[in-house]
Amino acid sequence: MGRPKQTGMKTMMNTKTKTGSARCLLWIALAVMLSGCATTRHNIPPEVQETLFKEADQAMAAAKEAEARKWAPKTFQEAEASYNSAKKALVSGKSLNTIRKRLAEATGQFSRSKQIAENSAIVFKTVIDARADAQKANAEKHDSKNYLEGESALTKGIDLFESGDTVDAKKAAAEAETYFRNAELYAVKVRILGDAWRILENAEEMEIDDQAPNTLRLARKLAAESEQLIEADRYVTDKAEELAARSEYETAHAIYLFDRINDLKDRKVGYELILKEAEAPLEMIGEKLGIPLKFDEGLNPPTQTILDGVEKIQMESSKLAQEVITLENKLNQAKQEAAEAASEKPVEDDTPSETEKAEKEALIRETAAAVKSEFEPDQAMVFENEDENLVITLAGLTFSAGDSRIDPKYYPLLDRIARILSDVPYQKLIVQGHTDALGSFAKNLQLSYERALAVKAYFVDKKRAPHNKIETSGFGESLPVADNETREGRKKNRRIEIVVVLE
Repeated sequence: MGRPKQTGMKTMMNTKTKTGSARCLLWIALAVMLSGCATTRHNIPPEVQETLFKEADQAMAAAKEAEARKWAPKTFQEAEASYNSAKKALVSGKSLNTIRKRLAEATGQFSRSKQIAENSAIVFKTVIDARADAQKANAEKHDSKNYLEGESALTKGIDLFESGDTVDAKKAAAEAETYFRNAELYAVKVRILGDAWRILENAEEMEIDDQAPNTLRLARKLAAESEQLIEADRYVTDKAEELAARSEYETAHAIYLFDRINDLKDRKVGYELILKEAEAPLEMIGEKLGIPLKFDEGLNPPTQTILDGVEKIQMESSKLAQEVITLENKLNQAKQEAAEAASEKPVEDDTPSETEKAEKEALIRETAAAVKSEFEPDQAMVFENEDENLVITLAGLTFSAGDSRIDPKYYPLLDRIARILSDVPYQKLIVQGHTDALGSFAKNLQLSYERALAVKAYFVDKKRAPHNKIETSGFGESLPVADNETREGRKKNRRIEIVVVLE
């Protein structure tokens, strides 16, 4: 009876012994695996690696977006070093704790660099604006000394701010901004006054003061006034540019007078010949105009006679231009009346239905959208006018002051207009010319008409557009789209608009 009990006890002891042996083997195997971690590469799946580096990757991306490499270079470099160290630890089989520790360091450093960068962008904003303005003015070329001093002060300020010295960092920023603004100012002066300064320097070297002192003095005065205007406002420079151009002209005039006076001295020319030479150009103008001139009372009376003759020609030209516009309008009206008479039906009502109106409006909108999509805003602007016609303003085509000739550089734009309009169902095109406000009203009216004719001629001659479907008109300076007091505004007003009357 007792033996079975002994057998059971023995069986239990054998079972415990086997279980203990198995646990022992498991711990030995685990120890071997862990001991190999220091020398064997981790066989970690890619998705696990991505999870392991995710937080550090996000912190690095945020730091880059904040431009931490520029604003907190040292901290960002430390972060990159920690990040790369974690990668090397992974490759070389270091423990996961080591990898996680280095990634935590990298994450913290990236986050700190981002914070420093965001604060720096606020502290150094006006410096960066000044630097951008200096670059726009090409200050690196025209005033490299001040510009490089500004770069040096800015770098110093960034380093100080990153190290926590906010007070000195702001002082360095203020110093950098001063350098950049000085460089920008000088660069603007060079852009506007550079040519005037150069020719004035040549005149000084030629020592022309003795022969043309008053003219040279005026040139210097104009240059000085231009420089004062630039110093007062370097961003609105129309008047300064005008004075600089006048200074350059007066210096060239002084040089001419210097050469001419010396030539007369060398040839020992008498006063009579000098005065006769002065009369000769006026005589040529009088002959061209068919106006007899008399010089027995000096140059002023014949000069006034020429001016009176020119004014008379301008008035006649204006009158002719008005007559042409009137005749064109009458012709267009007659054509319209003839077309209406031909299409009249005694019984039928020609009034378009609401459906037809809606279809036409839809066609105009679709056509406007299609044409508009073909151009950039600086090439052409497309809109509908109150008469439900399509209007194309050629923003990319302008004319030189007082000129109706089309510069060949604008041919590609006109070619594109012609190609697009060839696919548009239109009854007619009305090419309208416009001018700026410089010159007389009559002259501008004629000039605007000539510009419209030039565009029509290009379409007809070069692109074989049907001439009977293109009308022209000129509005002179009467419909400006910009301020005629500025150079840019006047340029925009010298324009062409095409009215597309759809079928």
